[in-house]
Amino acid sequence: MRLLIYGGLLLAMALQRPILGGNSRSKYINKRLVQCKSRFSKIRERNTLYLTEKRDSVPLDTSQLETTPDFSVSEVLQASEPENDLLDKMVQYLPSSTREYLKNDIASLVRDFGDVTNLDSVKVQLALIREQKCPRFHVDKIPYRLLVTYTGPGTQYISKGLSNPMIIPLKSLENTLVWSLLGKFRTWVAQRISNEEYNKLAILPGAAIKECGPGEILILKGADWEGCNGAVHRSPPVDEGDLRLVLTLDTGGGGYENR
Repeated sequence: MRLLIYGGLLLAMALQRPILGGNSRSKYINKRLVQCKSRFSKIRERNTLYLTEKRDSVPLDTSQLETTPDFSVSEVLQASEPENDLLDKMVQYLPSSTREYLKNDIASLVRDFGDVTNLDSVKVQLALIREQKCPRFHVDKIPYRLLVTYTGPGTQYISKGLSNPMIIPLKSLENTLVWSLLGKFRTWVAQRISNEEYNKLAILPGAAIKECGPGEILILKGADWEGCNGAVHRSPPVDEGDLRLVLTLDTGGGGYENR
């Protein structure tokens, strides 16, 4: 285990700079996008891996959610003007007192997310969950993802410091001789250790981990943003009896487990 930590630290210092790599630019950057004055425009900057926006307390009656069964609703919404009938479907399983607020908030976020990513449509999921969906720190294999946890513990992410490239592979290592030698060993180790052990190895000493608060917006770059190794994050632990209401907006690609 110490070999993985020390080896990862050396690789991280040599390759991550910090957690970024390469000189190419994403296909999502074009003339329209650069000129855009979106509230989320900072996420387009080369050295920005994630963006957060704290908001006032969310006006949701969580006591009503306690009796609501788990659900997951996914739709593809038009970015410029999200369809009202699809928004109704998104919130159909929630108490009536919360629906209008969530519809308006989802529509607003879809517009802003579509603006900053230059998308005509956005993949949207709203889910009520009572378990930790993705307990291991990881990087999404998509260009961008936006997350909002309306109630319950929020997504955890590395706010500064380095992840261990011997545990969480770097995009800049793909198709290299180094990874052809180390990749199989990494997979062998990952399959044989607990989530707790994995996470201890994945985050190198000195890294800071933050957790989003209720209603806080988190936008993450993924590994498919060219020239970027992506933001490291995971879904938070969920205590027995707790629940999370989570909104996910995607530019496409991977599944929704990574919240």
